[in-house]
Amino acid sequence: MTDVLIVGGGIGGLTLALELHKRGIACQVYESAPAIKAVGIGLITNVARLLAVMSGLTENRTRLRLRDTTALGWLSADESQGLVEAFELMWQVRLEHQSRRIERGLTPDDLVEPSELGPLTRQALKEAFRMIDRAQDRLAALLGIRR
Repeated sequence: MTDVLIVGGGIGGLTLALELHKRGIACQVYESAPAIKAVGIGLITNVARLLAVMSGLTENRTRLRLRDTTALGWLSADESQGLVEAFELMWQVRLEHQSRRIERGLTPDDLVEPSELGPLTRQALKEAFRMIDRAQDRLAALLGIRR
């Protein structure tokens, strides 16, 4: 039986789920984003942030949080490296998109349409999102919450 329903799977919702789990209170997290792609880079940042909070670390940079939590055994070296590579790929795609918009005299934004990417980049992003999804599944299992 679920005692608490948490609406929102961002860092606030996940931190609340962690604290409830520590106290033995059952909870379920609901995320309204229609697809994992809706929040991109933030997904990796939130995984790294939550692992750092769970570990009592104060590091505030995503790559270093992943490194430090991997050293503590929360992630395997492959999982950590995959998340770092996904993080870097997403930043690269985002910055290239913004550069193209500026070159065309448009305001930069973060709305990258798959049609403006090449097939190799699209495939790499699909794999990046699969890696993030596996990391989220693992976190959910550690916290005893359903996704």
